[in-house]
Amino acid sequence: MRRDLSRRAFVTLAGLGVAAASLPINRGAAVAAESEGTIYDVIVAGAGVSGLVAARALQRAGKSVLVIEARDRVGGRTWTKESNGRRFDLGGQFVGPTQDRVIALCKEFGIRITPSAVDGDSLFERETNVLRYQGVLPDKGVSRADLTAFGKTVEAFEKIVQAVGAIEPWAHPQAASLDAISFGAWCAARTKSKFVADFMTVVTRAVLGLDPDEVSMLAFAYYSAQGDSFSTLIGTKGGAQDSWIRDGAQTISLKLAAEMKDRVVLDVPLLRVSQTESGVAVAHGRGLAKARQFVLAMPPMAANAVAFEPWLPAERVELQSRMPMGAYAKVVAVYDKRFWQAKGLNGFFASLRGPISASFDESEPGGAYGAVLGFIAGDHTRAWRTLDAAGRKSAVLAQLARLFGPEALTPADYLEKDWIDEPWSRGAPMTIPAPGALSRSGRALRRSIGRIHLAGTEAAEHWTGYIDGAARAGEEAAKAALARLA
Repeated sequence: MRRDLSRRAFVTLAGLGVAAASLPINRGAAVAAESEGTIYDVIVAGAGVSGLVAARALQRAGKSVLVIEARDRVGGRTWTKESNGRRFDLGGQFVGPTQDRVIALCKEFGIRITPSAVDGDSLFERETNVLRYQGVLPDKGVSRADLTAFGKTVEAFEKIVQAVGAIEPWAHPQAASLDAISFGAWCAARTKSKFVADFMTVVTRAVLGLDPDEVSMLAFAYYSAQGDSFSTLIGTKGGAQDSWIRDGAQTISLKLAAEMKDRVVLDVPLLRVSQTESGVAVAHGRGLAKARQFVLAMPPMAANAVAFEPWLPAERVELQSRMPMGAYAKVVAVYDKRFWQAKGLNGFFASLRGPISASFDESEPGGAYGAVLGFIAGDHTRAWRTLDAAGRKSAVLAQLARLFGPEALTPADYLEKDWIDEPWSRGAPMTIPAPGALSRSGRALRRSIGRIHLAGTEAAEHWTGYIDGAARAGEEAAKAALARLA
């Protein structure tokens, strides 16, 4: 019979976006104090949305659950920081119309969702000029031939997206050949339009954190199918970036964790998972815990740091070793007012020059302050992170001033997060199979390994790479564990 750890509290909503030292937790001590004779029904590794959704479903089904988290916070790739009483997300935050799971969680917890700003003009910064436009695509300053080439390229890609599908891309008849060519090479073979190449470069960086030559056609088609279509994936109104979580996306994990009470323990890195015929032994930074089933809610690349006994199937090992994270950073510049609105701008731009690849307006809807969030991605990130802190900030503000005006040079506050600095994520927004990996080893993407059940947004069958996909994968992992416990 497991011991009551209710006095070893671990996290409260007051801990939103603050250092671990200010959280009322006994970091890792609770799990260390457990008797090695205690056997849980399920141990979950990872206290992001996916792991916590799985854990709550299991607990509600009457199962004993322990969640261990290597970080000093819950939330995984969602992370909300407070600045002058305002909340800003430095990780995932967007919500689209068909993202039912995350929408339901927000409704359940009373978390507000705000539509992304679309009124006004957007900007597309190319190497030598800036195009100002409304809608999805620039229609001025672009030749009819370029627009036609773009339309035909998207149409051809959408056909591949729908044929590849969101469930078993490796089963496509041309999976191997699609996996052998990069998205960039495929675009270049279809058209010589510099405009198409420029636009697709910005899109790939903003969506994946990679450049077009780093992702295969199969992987990008699969990812686009996960988001309903390529057009939906990159869209704002009605698309994947339709709205953002106004109260902070990390709040979802904090609310879920609060329901788990003392069953979530922070600062406990996973070291080893040993399967036997009777259960699973989990070695962690504070000792050993045992369970009948195990949920791994970590990015595949981060799971490479864990030892497994017996070793994972070869297909899974190959997949994990060939699924790097995107090169991704996020910045937020906060201003006293939304000054770009008076200039007829909606706060969105896409840029080839960088360092920001794409921006969005994250202002207080009531007008109390203005804020611009920027995604720095792909090669832009790799160049930007070589600068010191002052240089990084200066480069970001110089770009905002270039596009929005000199007022951008004097923000009231500035926040940044390079996700390569997160050792338990190793990048963002998600892991993308390297060329050749998905067709060869993709079958191991979400397949249970004995008593080990896979969660994390990468294991989703819909909306991989988004908070919604994380929640869906958590639900499926819980179902798989429950089936084995029956």
